[in-house]
Amino acid sequence: MSKMEEVFKYARFEIEPLNEETYVKGLRECLKEVPATVTTKDLEVSVETNGEQEVAESSTGSTPLHLICASVEVKDAKAVEVARAMVDVLLEYGANWMMLDDNNETPGCIALRRKVPSEIYDRIVAAGVRSEVFLRRMTEEVDVVDNDELKGDAAGDQEAYLASDLEYSGGNLTTKEGKDGVMMDWETPIMKRSAEIMVESAEDETQLAVLNVGFGMGIIDTFLQAHAPRQHYICEAHPDVLKKLRQDGWYDKPGVVVLEGRWQDSIPQLIADGIQLDGIYYDTFSEHYQDMIDFFDYVVALLKPQGTFSFFNGLGADRQVCYDVYCQVVEVDLAEYGLAVTYEELPIESSSAAAASSAPDWTGIRRPYWTLSTYILPICRFLGA
Repeated sequence: MSKMEEVFKYARFEIEPLNEETYVKGLRECLKEVPATVTTKDLEVSVETNGEQEVAESSTGSTPLHLICASVEVKDAKAVEVARAMVDVLLEYGANWMMLDDNNETPGCIALRRKVPSEIYDRIVAAGVRSEVFLRRMTEEVDVVDNDELKGDAAGDQEAYLASDLEYSGGNLTTKEGKDGVMMDWETPIMKRSAEIMVESAEDETQLAVLNVGFGMGIIDTFLQAHAPRQHYICEAHPDVLKKLRQDGWYDKPGVVVLEGRWQDSIPQLIADGIQLDGIYYDTFSEHYQDMIDFFDYVVALLKPQGTFSFFNGLGADRQVCYDVYCQVVEVDLAEYGLAVTYEELPIESSSAAAASSAPDWTGIRRPYWTLSTYILPICRFLGA
């Protein structure tokens, strides 16, 4: 039996005796010769029949991390203990927390689906956090390479987005050509609660000062207006949205100042003017996580000591494990700016009088930007506030 075959026998719990000492020692010996990212496809390719490989080109296979999560007997305490130890060893040797198998699942996805004990899932999430933070910091001093796949795509290329035509229809704001969801009315309960926490920060609500970056459908701005803010800054860059703002009379509302253009160009003037804000909200389209990190510099310059910063938390919202990882990544990054994060859970499917529909309807939308059952609302305030 080759070391590669042996790795998968450990991952499937096929070796006796089933105890931590045997499995940890054996797996470590195997990983001296076999990478922790090895897959069942690699194993099948290494075993030829009549000189021909019998593996479908579309197959990606499963890693040992996948198989542990798929094979562990969740009600067997000894098996769970061994699984936890193997997960630690695999991650130590460089196992990839977000590799996809043939079913488009990561190891964390399998662990959640099978209700594997949280101690195993939490280790995978922690590995994801370490990986994401380390990877970004390693590239901070390096010129970012353009992603040619995103160029021209309004959902990932801001220049393309700002040049695209938008359409307000049926409670949604979408790109007219590609039908990318820019904003949808299922977000209403999220925006309502986000506005509430921003207002709660004000020492004197009669002097309320707030900023929203990314108007979209104006949902959060409508809730903020109900509190009659003395200063209400709205930053918006898309020409079609700015047209909607003007048509709907936002330019004439008391206290409202519309900052036309990208926040990178307009927000610095607020700092130069010495503006201090009770609440800041960030909800842009076609930008990336690094853009939000860049925005943190402006947050700490504009936010009052007791103020609240929040944002639409859709980071990694295509699968739960990625969402859980990014919630923790945000905590790590904001701590460097002196901001602490607490989270409030909002069920997406629950009915709400504030929303026309309590659940997302992706009919006609090219790519759903939300697939989870619970929204984690971030509440960010200065440490000690």
